[in-house]
Amino acid sequence: MKTATTERTKKVIDYLARHLDNQPDLAELASVAGVSKYHFHRQFQQQFGVSLDVFQRLIRLRRAAWQLAFRPDSTVLDIAIEAGYGSSEAFSRAFKMYGGQSPGAFRAQPDWTVWDELSQPLKAIEGTVSQHEEITQEEVVLFPETDIALKIHTGAYQMLPQSLQQFIQWRKRHHLPPGKSRTFNLFFEESGKDGAMKFGIACSGAKYVEQNEQGVIKSVIPAMRCISKLFTGHEQQLGAQINALVDECKEPMDDGHPVIVERLRWFPDVPHHEAQFKIFLPLKT
Repeated sequence: MKTATTERTKKVIDYLARHLDNQPDLAELASVAGVSKYHFHRQFQQQFGVSLDVFQRLIRLRRAAWQLAFRPDSTVLDIAIEAGYGSSEAFSRAFKMYGGQSPGAFRAQPDWTVWDELSQPLKAIEGTVSQHEEITQEEVVLFPETDIALKIHTGAYQMLPQSLQQFIQWRKRHHLPPGKSRTFNLFFEESGKDGAMKFGIACSGAKYVEQNEQGVIKSVIPAMRCISKLFTGHEQQLGAQINALVDECKEPMDDGHPVIVERLRWFPDVPHHEAQFKIFLPLKT
């Protein structure tokens, strides 16, 4: 049974996600929770080991880190203003204080180890509540043959952002933005060795891919029957949704092709809980 504390937390986290750019103050958030400012502030600190002020600052700076790394068209000033800072100088001081790098240095060569550590309390808090998960009923569909440009990440999960950044650089250079081409991930099986993983990052629309320093190759997703399901919610829950679809599948699966996930919208362009994914589980013909 959910406690009143959990329900209050859910309301507040949801409210923060929807009003990230408006910087709601303690009084406003306490009102959402339905308790006094003093009670809410103390309860939040006790429950999660971090103050509400620090939590709000970290979720904005985490989004800023993703924007710096993965949104090259956004200026540092634009990102600073979105994060609630009146100048790039104030933003730079705060970003470096928490992340150890200036925004410019992080954009040029991101060190994700610090941000992974800083994100742990955020993930713990966000994982406490299930924010507006929406799951459609699965259906059998025919996935059409699709030409893709593919970057295969092989190695530690912690190094995945570097592979994502390389793919974005290639994609931008070849004028294939998300609004123009579809975005896919291919979920190969994990090797289980030292936390290594094999993960495909891809986009449609690539008829030819020349040799490049980013390691992007030409590939094709073949036409095939799939079980498909649309999921709207936090990316942390995506793996569980894929596993549930596999467990519930009543037809033989095609082990020769990885699970495909099409990213329809995702963080940092939308809040985590508004991210949307379409899962395709290949079936044997």
